[in-house]
Amino acid sequence: MIHLSALLALRARVPDRTLLDCIELLQWLIPDIHAGSTPKITTAELMSRWSCDQPTVSRRIAALRKHQLLNASLRGGRGAYWIVHSVGAGGVISPSLLPYIVRCPGVGEQEGHEWFWREGCDDCVRRLDLFNEAPPGSLTMTPPPIIALECEQRIGPGDLLSTSPL
Repeated sequence: MIHLSALLALRARVPDRTLLDCIELLQWLIPDIHAGSTPKITTAELMSRWSCDQPTVSRRIAALRKHQLLNASLRGGRGAYWIVHSVGAGGVISPSLLPYIVRCPGVGEQEGHEWFWREGCDDCVRRLDLFNEAPPGSLTMTPPPIIALECEQRIGPGDLLSTSPL
């Protein structure tokens, strides 16, 4: 989860542009985070997404690093890319829900070494957060037995900025 309140608390000492860069970078990396892979992003991708040139990307990355909002290493050479180790306030890169947001095990079946999840369970943050160390006091819900079109309790990767208590 993007802990927006933790980032906004930094406004007194971190420029707004740098905080926005941090939030954008988190949003772009969420699919990799949910897939469990090490997030990577190329300078060319950053140039395209931020609509700027390479020196500007370098300055923006330097600002994120200066304010300890990004820990990344550059793999140079042909097809260079940034391996992102942590990003955001507190340096967390895995999805994490606040303690008062209920977690869910989801509904799925295992065939061999592969899991097949019910529609919406595959990338639901309520399910994925079970793999993180659950904070004390966090609750778990039973998945709805039947869903029509979409699970009303689903928190998708794009919903991370607007999670409600249930």
